[in-house]
Amino acid sequence: GVSRARRTAAVVLACAGIATATVAAAGCGGADGTPASTRADGAPLYDPDHNVVNLPPGSRFAIQMPDPGEGREWQLHSEQEISGLSLKGMENPSGGGIWAFETTEPGNGVLQFRLAPVGTEDFIESVDYEVNIT
Repeated sequence: GVSRARRTAAVVLACAGIATATVAAAGCGGADGTPASTRADGAPLYDPDHNVVNLPPGSRFAIQMPDPGEGREWQLHSEQEISGLSLKGMENPSGGGIWAFETTEPGNGVLQFRLAPVGTEDFIESVDYEVNIT
């Protein structure tokens, strides 16, 4: 439920603060680029506990955000455009859902998802995904 999502986001943010671009902090699940699972089409699936994406160009991957709770939704905010990355679509976009991406060329950056009341951008929490396309 909501409490788990809050706890997870706090862990992710704490880990992001400790880890550098090259060194993954010990104890942060998925900080080594391991996906949460693999989808039926073979694409790796990431979640707030598995928030580092290391893939070659030409790969597809997806991010699954947890149920945001009544009257709230996850919004995708990227601080900068990540070259070589394009959003291909969403499934089950009930505020959470699965966001599908495709990599086309080398690049890196951060995908930030923000949880906000529907129709606003006053976010309550955020989850960062580090994306490295090499």
